[in-house]
Amino acid sequence: NIDAKTHPYISTGLKENKFGVGEKEALEMFLWAKKSAFLEPVSVHFHIGSQLLDLEPIIEASQKVAKIAKSLIALGIDLSFFDVGGG
Repeated sequence: NIDAKTHPYISTGLKENKFGVGEKEALEMFLWAKKSAFLEPVSVHFHIGSQLLDLEPIIEASQKVAKIAKSLIALGIDLSFFDVGGG
């Protein structure tokens, strides 16, 4: 739930926007994927909006997602990539 301080029509980082899941749901999804015979979770990715003029929202989102990535690694999910989306 990060405010990218961009135009409301292209903002994707807030809870009321059309994209994404919360931290709890993300952890559950990764654990579900790890159990699947057909999926191999190897990356975390986030995108909080396009045309950002300030780096602070990206830094804040990176810190939050890094905590999730550390939790996933502690749960035995071998992550290879940390993707900071943007546009």
